[in-house]
Amino acid sequence: RKEKGLCYRCGEPYKPSHRCNNKSLRVAFLVDDGDEQPVELLEHEFCVQVGNTDAISHECNILELSLFSTGGITQPQTMKLRGKVMGKDMVVMIDSGASHNFVSRKLVERLGLKVDEMLEFGVYLGDGGRVSCQGVCRKLQVDLQQCILQIDGHVVEPGRVDLILGVVWLRTLGEVVVN
Repeated sequence: RKEKGLCYRCGEPYKPSHRCNNKSLRVAFLVDDGDEQPVELLEHEFCVQVGNTDAISHECNILELSLFSTGGITQPQTMKLRGKVMGKDMVVMIDSGASHNFVSRKLVERLGLKVDEMLEFGVYLGDGGRVSCQGVCRKLQVDLQQCILQIDGHVVEPGRVDLILGVVWLRTLGEVVVN
């Protein structure tokens, strides 16, 4: 396909601005179980769906969750840190590609966090898919390396991280310069 100038994934003519029509999420997960032995590279093609997508209201807020957040993968626009909620350790991803803050449904259940289920919202995923989710953890206190944050976290399944801080939180910092 390279010799013919075609896209590796879909076979259509390739150019720098090319986007495949068939949108599927392909993520390679690096599984590290803590051993010093070589890690196993797994590759999966899957579709992420949470709840009933038919129930998405056209009047609801549409949120975005980047491809990297969905797979828990660190990329140049993301950063992972250790944090705590209610004294429990967790992984926090700061992602400039996510429009809002998201909290893992597993974390909500594990800690018994209160969820405001009155708000319905749609979430666009990084692979172009869209899911319907209900619930927001309001005024969630997060201890992020000795800095206490209070956020509203939309309940979804963000993959291998417990909490995603998106643009809505990044804006509270003012201008951020990264070198």
